[in-house]
Parts: sequence; structure tokens; C-alpha cells
Amino acid sequence: MTPLRSAVALFFTCCVAACSNSLPVGGAAATGSVVGRCVDAGGAPVAGVAVHWQKNADSAQSDADGRFRREFSFDAHFPSMQYVLVLEKEGFAPLSVDLEVKDGDALDLGDLPLE
Repeated sequence: MTPLRSAVALFFTCCVAACSNSLPVGGAAATGSVVGRCVDAGGAPVAGVAVHWQKNADSAQSDADGRFRREFSFDAHFPSMQYVLVLEKEGFAPLSVDLEVKDGDALDLGDLPLE
């Protein structure tokens, strides 16, 4: 093999190795999660709070203990995303929280007081 062919072969081998490391095929999906608990001013759980994620059509409601959970999936091109979490329930002012969720995050927002 000529030196030029050897250099080209080495270059393509390195490219394939680099691509296989950054774009796994058939591997585990990259994920992150966010959990929180909606509470009133006294710290009591608030059930049925509408949980919206701006930039995303997903929404849910807090459970009987005021808790909510959201899983996120990521790929190599977007390893993190910025979201605005909006909590709404009649009788309370809406609450907005700016978040950045990254691949591998397990964010616990703790108690989120609604006023």
C-alpha cells in the first residue's frame, strides 16, 4: 500500500471511530428527568395543578400528593434543552420556572409554592 493510501485509510478509520462514539446505534437512549411538588403557601400538597412545558406540547397534572415527573430524551445533536415550566391551577397565580435540562440530569425542583 502506498503512503498516500495508508494515510487515507487511517483518516477514514479515525472518522468512523469518531462517529461511532458520538452517535451510538442501538445503545441506551440519552435521557433526563425533572420532578417537583406543587404546594400551597402553608406547604400542603396541591393536586390537579396543570403542568405545562413551553416549547413542547406535553402537559400533565400533579397527583394527589402534588407531585409531577417528566422524562426527556436527547440525541447527539441536542444534548440539552431550555424549557419554561408553567404551573397553573384555578385559585392560584401561575408559576413559571426557567430550566435547562441536560442529558443525564435528574433534577428535583423540590416544593414549588403556589400563591
